[in-house]
Amino acid sequence: IKHNVETLIKRCKETGIDVAAVVKLVCGDPIIINEIANSPITTIADSRLENFEKITDINIPKMMLRIPMLSQIDKLVDLTDISLNSEIETIRKISDVASSNGKVHQVILMIDLGDLREGIIDDDVLDRTVAEIIHLKGVNLLGIGANLCCFGGVIPNEENMLKLVRIKHHIEN
Repeated sequence: IKHNVETLIKRCKETGIDVAAVVKLVCGDPIIINEIANSPITTIADSRLENFEKITDINIPKMMLRIPMLSQIDKLVDLTDISLNSEIETIRKISDVASSNGKVHQVILMIDLGDLREGIIDDDVLDRTVAEIIHLKGVNLLGIGANLCCFGGVIPNEENMLKLVRIKHHIEN
């Protein structure tokens, strides 16, 4: 596993890509995740908070891949550093919990590019959401993301990737 991870990371770094290891298949197995964490990986990612409970001693950023439920925000902030989000109500709650615990939680704002799985569709909602996030304490807008090849079967292509880049530039401006 370690050899494969190191080979993959080396190839990605050559093109300027940072790698997040999605480890949900191993269900939080500390032996396997320790091997991955001892490589040059930048982030461990999973879709279940229960799996993060098994690896609290691993000291690299941890990313929640599933949109958190409001009832899970305390645990989310305690166990992870980064999460995918699209609802401002959820981000407000993360802000409240993180700031009251002296933390800053990184948020990746999800944009819907047609797959209909997750994300903001409306430009006005996007603008209002970003404007609010940048003023919230306890959260930082790390970036944007999109689900593709999932529910709606939208395949990544030049057109939807360019749309995501245009949205990124719009947010930066």
